[in-house]
Amino acid sequence: MRHFIVVIGLLLAALGAASCDGDGDGADALSPTPAAVATAAPTPDTTPAIVLDAPTAGSSVQVPLTISGTANVFEAVFHLQVLAPNGALLCARRMMASSGTGTPADWETAIAFAFPSAVAGPLPVRIRAFSLSAKDGAEENIVERQVNVSPEPPSIVINDPPCGVSVSKRAGLDVAGTADVFEAALTLELHDDAGRIVVTQNILSAEGQTRAPFAALLDLSDPAIIPGAYDLVALSFSARDGSRENEFAIPIVVTP
Repeated sequence: MRHFIVVIGLLLAALGAASCDGDGDGADALSPTPAAVATAAPTPDTTPAIVLDAPTAGSSVQVPLTISGTANVFEAVFHLQVLAPNGALLCARRMMASSGTGTPADWETAIAFAFPSAVAGPLPVRIRAFSLSAKDGAEENIVERQVNVSPEPPSIVINDPPCGVSVSKRAGLDVAGTADVFEAALTLELHDDAGRIVVTQNILSAEGQTRAPFAALLDLSDPAIIPGAYDLVALSFSARDGSRENEFAIPIVVTP
């Protein structure tokens, strides 16, 4: 009787193992349960929306400041400012990268301003870049960097008007500054927002081959000049090959 019970038990155990075998080969009953495979979480993108590549922090630079970096911001629009140690705005530019949100894009620009006459040595300035929130217009993606601007002036400097000034189309534009250019010859241009030259005027400084003052009045009455944002550019042309050189450009706004 005891042997009969043992045989029945063995038969039941064999039937149980067979029922767990999916393909009938007896292997499933002995195979270990596969371990769960962990899926790695995606690495978040920690690249800032606006990056300043140049100039580097603490570096010595000259006017005009060449500033470059990358941007990945709403509608590709952001803003650059250069601030004096007391927080006064020396110059600012509205910038547009070559692509908008989702695609980082390279950018580069030059910012010029008249060096403060009261400063004798290098001027520590703060470069500030930011975009504006599409939700409420608040500043966001702010990045800042301090550099030291040399008091050595470039070959051409526009002292008046200051960067960012608004000028009336009816009044014309008084321009004054200093230049140290070949044969005292320089050119003033007004560029529209698309970079087209809408005004050009050739002028002379008071003396050639040395730094000397210049002054001129630009006529803004041309119908092609409509109210909006412009760049006032002073430059000279190379005596060697006629190429443009010594460009000093500041943004201005023309009003009705």
